[in-house]
Amino acid sequence: MFNKMFALFFLLLSNCAMAKEVNVYSMFTPGSVGMLVGTEVISQLNIIQNDVQFRLTSIPGAGGDNATLRAISAARAGEDVLIWSGISGVTLGRYTSPNINAYNRNSDVVQVQSFSGTPFHLAVNPKSNIKSFNDLKNLFSSGKTVYFGNTTTNAITPYLNVVLLKSIGFKSKDLNYTSPYEITKSILVNESDYTIFSPQDIIGLRPILSSSLETSNIPNGKDVGVPDFNFISTVGFSVPKERVEFVKTFDIFLPKICESTDFIKLLEKIGHELRCFEREKIQQEIDKINKIVDKYEKDIVLK
Repeated sequence: MFNKMFALFFLLLSNCAMAKEVNVYSMFTPGSVGMLVGTEVISQLNIIQNDVQFRLTSIPGAGGDNATLRAISAARAGEDVLIWSGISGVTLGRYTSPNINAYNRNSDVVQVQSFSGTPFHLAVNPKSNIKSFNDLKNLFSSGKTVYFGNTTTNAITPYLNVVLLKSIGFKSKDLNYTSPYEITKSILVNESDYTIFSPQDIIGLRPILSSSLETSNIPNGKDVGVPDFNFISTVGFSVPKERVEFVKTFDIFLPKICESTDFIKLLEKIGHELRCFEREKIQQEIDKINKIVDKYEKDIVLK
């Protein structure tokens, strides 16, 4: 009996030792909800299969390009690698990268599988007199300088603000921060008047507009006459084109993560919606967003 147990222990130990380690580079900042979802997905993937041990590493900045370029560099050096990011990296990264020609967004990165997503909320200080989108427009109309809590790490925030301002015909003054926590703090101390961010990352603020077109208790862009105020931040895996064959060794397991009770409970807890899309569906989402983004291209200055 002892010999059998020892043999089983040795076999398990051998499997762990032989598992290949693969880096997954993430565009999300440590502690963000995007990173939290990624951590759970990686954990599930490491449980489902034992041939590869995936490791999630945060490399934020440049609207996702820092993580993507690091992954491309590793792939071209012969390493198996994955990217954990939102589709904003593909749709908006061209406006945030210090070198827009560093890689081809249409061909150098291949979408693999998405898992979840969230709309963005236009939010204000809950103690302010701004209780609706009309109240915010009235603040703009008053002639006062209106301060927008902006970010240097998430391209969706400044992009949706461009859509908003072009639609209502006003301008704001940007106050730039490096994290949603800093943005939230700036609004609560009345340094900034409003921001646009994923609701899970700006807890404590009052949402007055949602970038989802789904019906909810928060008005959306269509409700207030700004239908282009529409963006669902969908997060998942992509891969440098050089390592597509590597993905085929485990992609059969990815949809199973979406069926995991633990994963679904996490999404319910943090307020993300399940968005389990394969490559074709993700590309459809990207194409839809790009059509809207192109309308505002001359006004988008995110760097």
